[in-house]
Amino acid sequence: MKKNCIWGFGYGPPYDEAGKNRVYELSNYFGIYLITTGRINKLIYRNSNSIIFKRNAIGFFLFLVYSLWFMVFRSENVLLMRKPDCYFLFFFSILLKNKIIHIISNQCFYNENNFDYSNYFRYVFPRLKYVGITNKKEKYIIDKRTHNNLKTFHFLPEVNLKKFSDTTPPEISPFVILFASAPLTIEAFENKGIEIMLKGFKRFTREINSKLIIVWRRDRYTNLSNSMKSLINSMDLNDDAVIINDEIKNMQVLYNRSHITILININHLDTPNYPRSLIESLSVGRPIITSSINEISDIILKENVGSVCYSSEDSVYTALLDCYDNYHKKQLKSRHVAEIHFNINAKTKIFERIFN
Repeated sequence: MKKNCIWGFGYGPPYDEAGKNRVYELSNYFGIYLITTGRINKLIYRNSNSIIFKRNAIGFFLFLVYSLWFMVFRSENVLLMRKPDCYFLFFFSILLKNKIIHIISNQCFYNENNFDYSNYFRYVFPRLKYVGITNKKEKYIIDKRTHNNLKTFHFLPEVNLKKFSDTTPPEISPFVILFASAPLTIEAFENKGIEIMLKGFKRFTREINSKLIIVWRRDRYTNLSNSMKSLINSMDLNDDAVIINDEIKNMQVLYNRSHITILININHLDTPNYPRSLIESLSVGRPIITSSINEISDIILKENVGSVCYSSEDSVYTALLDCYDNYHKKQLKSRHVAEIHFNINAKTKIFERIFN
């Protein structure tokens, strides 16, 4: 699929963020040519399926020059995962009219009268080939605003079920809870509901022998890591919560050690409707707990593969208790739900449509 490419900054190594992992997986699984930048030792790294430029001034310049040449003269379709107000999206929609397939990277349209992206609808959307949207509510808003549902398609996050295999959970005691969505900014620390999660977990530990595993992002975000440690210390959770601050090359190992995965975001500023850690958890056969504001909560409730809560200590505690008391019933269908809703194989028909 070298005539089709994925373009964007920072999708190269290290692969320690959900967005990077998703692009890397799509590129490799479907053979879509990837043009990006990354933290690499040499100026340019390339193989049959990608070209990665070093993240410095020279590498950035070469990245832009090569990108323009390839996308204008070699590509037939260019897939961009960006927010609607991205300047590059506006520029490329003019230069590459009807070549751009825009995947909206996170929830941006919260209501039908959202005028923050009026320029997107006026100048960018008409020039795009297709627009992929990762949640139903946003697709409804965009279709109603543009009166063109033939150009939009539902593009749920996906998981490679060969990479994440179904496993038997460990013994129920201690009950191990995994949090694998470390924040990148101080604002994200609050947006991801970390303090609310810890308070609910503290109440839970008073009744149930349990452990919380927190996966961090190594030494790149030391201040945030220290904030987490201080919060854990202030709640007297040092014996119950563990921070893993190493490079995790195989998340399957951590999912195998856990019973559930949790993410209690209070908004969508830093968390999508279908968080990757929750989808991966389901694929390994582990139930999940998340906020009611996330669209994935509809699947959780319908299929009974976890618990849904509001952004409060009491609600988090109740959700944890519900998952514990009904664990075997919820765990039974988790893998099956991942196969139905998030199997990467299902993207084959979508790509056949949008790349033709």
